[in-house]
Amino acid sequence: MSAVSILSGRFGDLRLTKRYHKILEQLDSQTHTSIPSIIRNVHQTKGFYRFVNNIKVTASLLSASMSSDSYQSARFLSESIVLNIQDTTELCYNKKRSAPNLNCLQKSYLKGVFLDTCLLSSGSGSVLGIGGLHYYDRKAGTVGDVRANRRKKGVDRLPPADPKTLESYRWVQGFLNFQAHIALAGIHIMDREADMFGLFSARTISNAHFIVRSKHDRVLGKDCKLWSNKAITTGCTTRTIEVYDANRTKRKAFLHVSFATVDIPPTRGAEKGAKPIKCAYIKVQEQEAPKGQVPICWHLLTSLEVTNDQQAWQVVSYYVLRWLIERFFYVLKKGVMQVEDLQIEKPQALKNAIALKCYSAMTILALKTETDNQPQKDLTETNFTHTDYRIAYEYVKNNQYHHIEQIEKPTVADFTK
Repeated sequence: MSAVSILSGRFGDLRLTKRYHKILEQLDSQTHTSIPSIIRNVHQTKGFYRFVNNIKVTASLLSASMSSDSYQSARFLSESIVLNIQDTTELCYNKKRSAPNLNCLQKSYLKGVFLDTCLLSSGSGSVLGIGGLHYYDRKAGTVGDVRANRRKKGVDRLPPADPKTLESYRWVQGFLNFQAHIALAGIHIMDREADMFGLFSARTISNAHFIVRSKHDRVLGKDCKLWSNKAITTGCTTRTIEVYDANRTKRKAFLHVSFATVDIPPTRGAEKGAKPIKCAYIKVQEQEAPKGQVPICWHLLTSLEVTNDQQAWQVVSYYVLRWLIERFFYVLKKGVMQVEDLQIEKPQALKNAIALKCYSAMTILALKTETDNQPQKDLTETNFTHTDYRIAYEYVKNNQYHHIEQIEKPTVADFTK
């Protein structure tokens, strides 16, 4: 599989920029795990490792380059509604060369990094690019139970953590960064970890919205909680839609949806004088779930206006697309990229290599979603070109036994054969 990079490379060095584009082409043209098996040339393999170890190349620079070019792409700017799907995954490097140089994950014996990703998508589910990549980790003394850590240090209270190391900071920053780049209208989609008043209050422009799965059964008033809100009977409707189960396969679900408008009160830690924020609350419950499947039960909060059944189902359909980022993480970790098998010793070089593989994983997922949504679309209307098709054709012709015919004006479906 091959793709021509849309990235411009901002390294201030022509040789680095050329190497950058060359590496992306090589990563996109092969699906092996190890770097030597992908590049297959000892000199170019050395060039890859020199590139990721270069002090001018940082993960933040690679992320900024990817997100900037994604936001500036014609496809992004032409979409009437763009989704920014954010989530975090763990990348574990125990027993890898980098392990002694890395901090911890959820447990002190797990060495690795957390990867916070923003994936851009159209309202119909076609992947458009990467909106941002951020890494963070935890130091050994801060992992585990807070009281146990206090006892170890012999103090009554641990010093406050740096706000930039908190996961809540990344949710809010991801939303703010998305708002800074929205062209027409955008919706930031997040799971339960982002259920924070601070995120709701971070909405600064009218054409930016959020959809968050509620984690907290918030108190709305006297004898009134969010999930048991009596006003939820405002709307009640049922419909069968396609969702993804725990095995990453599509299935049909018969869902019951009800909704209401609520005022979310400020929580402890909110700015002084903060006022309640008006949100639409949507309760989604599955009826007659298949045997062996856990019934769906979602409590969604959104800044989008929801006053009728059609608007409520539109919000649900957007939230279902959150599964795209789970697919992205699968391609990156367990699929063809297998990023956790990287044997790179220095943390900076490792993060650079992860960022490059993230771009390749996004390219694969973009092609998959285009194939599912618009298989007869001309290839030039996507992020791919006829040059990509010719490269892919030559690769398949030289590596497969069956004969395929080259097409002058290929569609997305022709590219994926």
